[in-house]
Parts: sequence; structure tokens; C-alpha cells
Amino acid sequence: MCVPAVGAWALARNRWRERSWRWIDVSAVALSVAAIAAAATHAAGMTHSIRLTMIALFVAIAVRIARNGTMRTLA
Repeated sequence: MCVPAVGAWALARNRWRERSWRWIDVSAVALSVAAIAAAATHAAGMTHSIRLTMIALFVAIAVRIARNGTMRTLA
């Protein structure tokens, strides 16, 4: 999956809650911009590290859902 699309998904999922976390929004946008830059320069190592960081962002979102979300089964 394209990392900017994954970043957009993270933004949407964060906004689904009544109180969104600003650091998730900033991280998702920054990672999406970095992924576009890495793809444009063909930096494979940077692309790999960006994908791993996106996975960590998804884990943070899943923990947030599991801890205080009404839809815990999504986590």
C-alpha cells in the first residue's frame, strides 16, 4: 500500500474519535511527505524506515482504540 494513502487513513482514523491527538496528525503528514520525497529520490533505506515508523503509528492508534475506544474490536 502507498504510504501517503496509509497516512491519509491514519488521519481519518484519528479524526474519527471525538478528541483527536495532534501528534498523530503531525506524524502522519510528516511521514507522508517524507515518503514522497524518498520515493522521488529512490532512497530505499529511507522508504523502509518510514514504513516501519508508520507501523509504529498504527500500533499507537490501535492502543488508543483498545484503551478507551467504543469500538475495541477494531483494535
